[in-house]
Amino acid sequence: MLSTSSAACPAAELEARLRLHRLPDIGPKGFHQLLQAFGSARAALAAPAAAWRALGRSPASIAAATASTSGPV
Repeated sequence: MLSTSSAACPAAELEARLRLHRLPDIGPKGFHQLLQAFGSARAALAAPAAAWRALGRSPASIAAATASTSGPV
């Protein structure tokens, strides 16, 4: 089972989780869907747009995820 607790997460994973939380149209269910599908927030943000589309994510979410991989949280 995938843990969503931040107790033992490295700083880079915590930052990636914050970025996912801030994306439009994600919400708690979408956040957990992405973690389940990709294994980590870092992997979700690094995944290609086609993988996000396969999960039913909106174009706005995909574009925001691509843009969120650079810059401050």
